[in-house]
Amino acid sequence: MGDKPALKANGVEDSALTVTSKDNGKAKSEQEVHGCGFESGPSRPPTPHGIGMPNNFAEVVKGIYRSSFPMPVHLSSLAQLNLKTIVTLVEEEWSPEYSAFVRDKGITSRIIPILANKQPNVFTPYSTIVEVLTILLDTRNHPVMVHCNKGKHRTGCVMACFRKAQGWTSVAAIAEYIYHSAPKTRTLDRNYIQEFDESTVADLVKKTGAQKWLPTFPPIKYTFDSEDEENPHMNGNSVKKSELATSAPPVSFHGANGLRHTNSL
Repeated sequence: MGDKPALKANGVEDSALTVTSKDNGKAKSEQEVHGCGFESGPSRPPTPHGIGMPNNFAEVVKGIYRSSFPMPVHLSSLAQLNLKTIVTLVEEEWSPEYSAFVRDKGITSRIIPILANKQPNVFTPYSTIVEVLTILLDTRNHPVMVHCNKGKHRTGCVMACFRKAQGWTSVAAIAEYIYHSAPKTRTLDRNYIQEFDESTVADLVKKTGAQKWLPTFPPIKYTFDSEDEENPHMNGNSVKKSELATSAPPVSFHGANGLRHTNSL
Protein backbone atom coordinates (compact mmCIF):
# COMPACT_ATOMS: atom_id res chain seq x y z
CA MET A 1 0.00 0.00 0.00
CA GLY A 2 1.39 3.34 -1.05
CA ASP A 3 0.80 6.58 0.75
CA LYS A 4 -1.13 8.16 -2.11
CA PRO A 5 -4.67 6.88 -2.69
CA ALA A 6 -5.51 5.91 -6.25
CA LEU A 7 -8.03 8.11 -8.00
CA LYS A 8 -11.23 6.57 -9.27
CA ALA A 9 -14.06 8.55 -10.80
CA ASN A 10 -16.70 7.12 -8.48
CA GLY A 11 -14.68 5.99 -5.47
CA VAL A 12 -16.15 2.49 -5.15
CA GLU A 13 -17.14 0.54 -8.20
CA ASP A 14 -20.72 -0.18 -7.12
CA SER A 15 -22.77 2.26 -9.18
CA ALA A 16 -26.03 1.02 -7.63
CA LEU A 17 -25.19 2.31 -4.18
CA THR A 18 -27.86 4.25 -2.35
CA VAL A 19 -27.90 5.04 1.32
CA THR A 20 -30.41 6.49 3.73
CA SER A 21 -29.10 9.81 4.96
CA LYS A 22 -29.46 10.73 8.62
CA ASP A 23 -30.38 14.27 7.52
CA ASN A 24 -33.81 13.53 6.09
CA GLY A 25 -34.30 9.78 6.16
CA LYS A 26 -34.68 9.61 2.37
CA ALA A 27 -32.58 7.31 0.25
CA LYS A 28 -30.27 9.22 -2.06
CA SER A 29 -28.74 7.86 -5.23
CA GLU A 30 -24.96 7.81 -5.50
CA GLN A 31 -25.10 10.79 -7.85
CA GLU A 32 -27.28 12.74 -5.43
CA VAL A 33 -25.06 11.91 -2.48
CA HIS A 34 -21.77 12.75 -4.11
CA GLY A 35 -22.66 15.65 -6.34
CA CYS A 36 -20.13 16.78 -8.91
CA GLY A 37 -16.36 16.89 -8.77
CA PHE A 38 -14.35 15.98 -5.72
CA GLU A 39 -16.57 17.65 -3.11
CA SER A 40 -20.09 18.96 -2.77
CA GLY A 41 -20.96 21.84 -0.47
CA PRO A 42 -18.76 24.36 1.33
CA SER A 43 -16.71 23.63 4.43
CA ARG A 44 -18.17 25.03 7.59
CA PRO A 45 -16.90 25.39 11.16
CA PRO A 46 -18.54 23.41 13.94
CA THR A 47 -21.95 24.64 15.01
CA PRO A 48 -23.76 24.32 18.33
CA HIS A 49 -26.20 21.41 18.44
CA GLY A 50 -28.06 22.21 21.62
CA ILE A 51 -27.83 20.63 25.01
CA GLY A 52 -26.81 16.98 24.85
CA MET A 53 -24.26 15.26 22.69
CA PRO A 54 -22.30 17.00 19.90
CA ASN A 55 -23.58 16.82 16.36
CA ASN A 56 -22.71 13.56 14.59
CA PHE A 57 -22.12 11.83 17.91
CA ALA A 58 -22.33 8.04 17.71
CA GLU A 59 -21.09 4.95 19.44
CA VAL A 60 -18.83 3.10 17.00
CA VAL A 61 -18.35 0.06 19.20
CA LYS A 62 -18.53 -0.26 22.96
CA GLY A 63 -15.90 2.10 24.36
CA ILE A 64 -15.26 4.00 21.11
CA TYR A 65 -17.21 7.12 20.16
CA ARG A 66 -17.14 9.68 17.36
CA SER A 67 -18.46 13.23 17.17
CA SER A 68 -17.99 16.77 15.94
CA PHE A 69 -15.99 19.29 17.96
CA PRO A 70 -17.62 19.50 21.42
CA MET A 71 -19.15 22.80 22.48
CA PRO A 72 -19.43 23.93 26.10
CA VAL A 73 -23.14 22.94 26.15
CA HIS A 74 -22.16 19.32 25.44
CA LEU A 75 -19.68 18.82 28.25
CA SER A 76 -22.09 17.76 30.98
CA SER A 77 -23.41 14.99 28.73
CA LEU A 78 -19.93 13.93 27.63
CA ALA A 79 -18.92 13.70 31.27
CA GLN A 80 -21.27 10.74 31.64
CA LEU A 81 -19.12 8.71 29.22
CA ASN A 82 -16.18 8.75 31.67
CA LEU A 83 -13.78 9.23 28.77
CA LYS A 84 -10.15 8.28 29.26
CA THR A 85 -8.91 9.53 25.89
CA ILE A 86 -9.92 12.09 23.29
CA VAL A 87 -8.31 12.06 19.85
CA THR A 88 -8.65 15.37 18.02
CA LEU A 89 -8.06 15.29 14.26
CA VAL A 90 -7.79 19.05 13.72
CA GLU A 91 -5.60 21.80 15.12
CA GLU A 92 -8.19 24.25 16.38
CA GLU A 93 -8.30 26.53 19.39
CA TRP A 94 -10.18 25.00 22.29
CA SER A 95 -12.72 26.89 24.35
CA PRO A 96 -11.67 27.54 27.95
CA GLU A 97 -14.54 25.30 29.07
CA TYR A 98 -13.39 22.38 26.91
CA SER A 99 -9.79 22.77 28.06
CA ALA A 100 -10.91 22.75 31.69
CA PHE A 101 -13.12 19.72 31.06
CA VAL A 102 -10.26 17.66 29.63
CA ARG A 103 -7.89 18.76 32.38
CA ASP A 104 -10.27 18.33 35.31
CA LYS A 105 -11.48 14.90 34.17
CA GLY A 106 -7.93 13.65 33.74
CA ILE A 107 -8.56 12.84 30.08
CA THR A 108 -5.56 12.09 27.88
CA SER A 109 -5.68 14.35 24.84
CA ARG A 110 -4.04 13.28 21.58
CA ILE A 111 -4.01 15.80 18.74
CA ILE A 112 -3.27 14.02 15.46
CA PRO A 113 -4.07 16.31 12.49
CA ILE A 114 -5.72 14.73 9.48
CA LEU A 115 -5.74 16.65 6.19
CA ALA A 116 -9.01 17.16 4.33
CA ASN A 117 -9.17 15.18 1.08
CA LYS A 118 -10.03 18.13 -1.15
CA GLN A 119 -7.18 17.95 -3.68
CA PRO A 120 -5.71 14.77 -5.21
CA ASN A 121 -2.15 15.76 -4.31
CA VAL A 122 -2.89 16.73 -0.68
CA PHE A 123 -3.56 13.82 1.65
CA THR A 124 -2.62 12.33 4.99
CA PRO A 125 -0.11 9.45 4.96
CA TYR A 126 -1.76 6.18 5.91
CA SER A 127 0.83 5.84 8.65
CA THR A 128 -1.04 8.61 10.47
CA ILE A 129 -4.28 6.65 10.19
CA VAL A 130 -2.49 3.64 11.64
CA GLU A 131 -1.33 5.83 14.53
CA VAL A 132 -4.93 6.70 15.35
CA LEU A 133 -6.12 3.12 14.93
CA THR A 134 -3.41 1.91 17.28
CA ILE A 135 -4.89 4.17 19.96
CA LEU A 136 -8.41 2.90 19.27
CA LEU A 137 -7.34 -0.74 19.32
CA ASP A 138 -5.72 -0.42 22.75
CA THR A 139 -8.49 -0.97 25.30
CA ARG A 140 -6.40 0.77 27.94
CA ASN A 141 -7.41 3.99 26.17
CA HIS A 142 -11.13 3.23 26.41
CA PRO A 143 -13.56 4.88 26.60
CA VAL A 144 -12.14 6.98 23.77
CA MET A 145 -13.75 9.62 21.56
CA VAL A 146 -12.51 10.76 18.15
CA HIS A 147 -13.59 14.09 16.70
CA CYS A 148 -12.74 16.68 14.07
CA ASN A 149 -14.77 19.85 13.36
CA LYS A 150 -18.03 18.54 11.92
CA GLY A 151 -17.51 14.86 12.69
CA LYS A 152 -17.97 14.04 9.03
CA HIS A 153 -14.94 13.77 6.76
CA ARG A 154 -11.75 13.40 8.79
CA THR A 155 -13.51 11.41 11.49
CA GLY A 156 -15.42 9.53 8.81
CA CYS A 157 -12.25 8.45 7.04
CA VAL A 158 -10.63 7.30 10.28
CA MET A 159 -13.68 5.31 11.32
CA ALA A 160 -14.10 3.78 7.89
CA CYS A 161 -10.51 2.56 8.08
CA PHE A 162 -11.28 1.20 11.55
CA ARG A 163 -14.25 -0.67 10.08
CA LYS A 164 -12.06 -2.17 7.37
CA ALA A 165 -9.65 -3.26 10.08
CA GLN A 166 -12.61 -4.98 11.75
CA GLY A 167 -13.28 -6.91 8.57
CA TRP A 168 -15.88 -4.73 6.87
CA THR A 169 -15.70 -4.42 3.10
CA SER A 170 -14.92 -1.06 1.52
CA VAL A 171 -18.56 -0.80 0.40
CA ALA A 172 -19.80 -1.23 3.98
CA ALA A 173 -17.22 1.14 5.44
CA ILE A 174 -17.98 3.81 2.83
CA ALA A 175 -21.71 3.41 3.45
CA GLU A 176 -21.19 4.34 7.09
CA TYR A 177 -19.02 7.27 6.00
CA ILE A 178 -21.85 8.48 3.74
CA TYR A 179 -24.38 8.13 6.54
CA HIS A 180 -22.51 10.63 8.68
CA SER A 181 -21.29 12.97 5.92
CA ALA A 182 -24.27 13.21 3.55
CA PRO A 183 -25.28 15.33 1.78
CA LYS A 184 -21.74 16.72 1.59
CA THR A 185 -19.45 13.82 0.78
CA ARG A 186 -16.09 13.69 -0.95
CA THR A 187 -15.10 11.35 -3.72
CA LEU A 188 -11.48 11.62 -2.60
CA ASP A 189 -12.52 10.45 0.86
CA ARG A 190 -14.07 7.37 -0.69
CA ASN A 191 -10.94 6.70 -2.70
CA TYR A 192 -8.82 7.14 0.40
CA ILE A 193 -10.96 4.69 2.37
CA GLN A 194 -10.97 2.15 -0.43
CA GLU A 195 -7.19 2.20 -0.79
CA PHE A 196 -6.47 1.80 2.93
CA ASP A 197 -4.69 -1.51 3.54
CA GLU A 198 -6.25 -2.98 6.65
CA SER A 199 -3.55 -5.65 6.85
CA THR A 200 -1.26 -2.99 8.36
CA VAL A 201 -3.10 -3.43 11.67
CA ALA A 202 -4.22 -7.04 11.22
CA ASP A 203 -1.93 -8.41 13.92
CA LEU A 204 -3.21 -5.88 16.44
CA VAL A 205 -6.83 -6.59 15.51
CA LYS A 206 -6.23 -10.30 16.01
CA LYS A 207 -4.49 -9.73 19.33
CA THR A 208 -7.30 -7.58 20.72
CA GLY A 209 -10.19 -9.44 19.13
CA ALA A 210 -11.40 -6.14 17.66
CA GLN A 211 -13.11 -7.87 14.73
CA LYS A 212 -15.78 -8.99 17.20
CA TRP A 213 -16.23 -5.63 18.91
CA LEU A 214 -19.84 -4.49 18.66
CA PRO A 215 -21.86 -1.46 19.69
CA THR A 216 -23.86 -1.56 22.91
CA PHE A 217 -27.14 -1.31 21.00
CA PRO A 218 -28.53 -2.92 17.83
CA PRO A 219 -27.22 -1.05 14.77
CA ILE A 220 -29.21 1.12 12.41
CA LYS A 221 -29.51 -0.46 8.97
CA TYR A 222 -28.46 1.21 5.74
CA THR A 223 -30.52 0.79 2.60
CA PHE A 224 -29.05 -0.29 -0.71
CA ASP A 225 -31.09 -0.59 -3.87
CA SER A 226 -29.64 -3.97 -4.80
CA GLU A 227 -30.04 -7.11 -2.70
CA ASP A 228 -28.34 -9.50 -5.07
CA GLU A 229 -24.85 -9.37 -3.64
CA GLU A 230 -23.76 -10.43 -0.19
CA ASN A 231 -21.12 -8.84 1.99
CA PRO A 232 -19.29 -11.69 3.75
CA HIS A 233 -17.26 -9.43 6.02
CA MET A 234 -19.75 -7.65 8.25
CA ASN A 235 -18.11 -8.43 11.60
CA GLY A 236 -17.67 -11.96 10.34
CA ASN A 237 -21.32 -12.39 9.38
CA SER A 238 -22.65 -12.82 5.86
CA VAL A 239 -25.42 -10.31 5.21
CA LYS A 240 -27.19 -8.83 2.23
CA LYS A 241 -25.89 -5.49 1.02
CA SER A 242 -29.34 -4.10 1.79
CA GLU A 243 -28.68 -4.88 5.46
CA LEU A 244 -25.31 -3.22 5.95
CA ALA A 245 -25.40 -1.36 9.21
CA THR A 246 -23.97 1.50 11.15
CA SER A 247 -23.59 1.46 14.90
CA ALA A 248 -25.16 4.79 15.79
CA PRO A 249 -26.98 4.29 19.09
CA PRO A 250 -30.70 4.83 19.67
CA VAL A 251 -32.24 7.78 21.48
CA SER A 252 -30.94 6.80 24.91
CA PHE A 253 -27.90 4.76 25.83
CA HIS A 254 -25.84 3.58 28.77
CA GLY A 255 -28.87 4.16 31.01
CA ALA A 256 -27.86 7.76 31.64
CA ASN A 257 -30.88 9.78 32.71
CA GLY A 258 -31.62 12.56 30.29
CA LEU A 259 -28.69 11.69 28.02
CA ARG A 260 -29.92 11.59 24.47
CA HIS A 261 -28.30 10.79 21.16
CA THR A 262 -29.01 13.85 19.03
CA ASN A 263 -28.77 12.09 15.66
CA SER A 264 -31.31 9.31 16.19
CA LEU A 265 -33.34 8.35 13.16
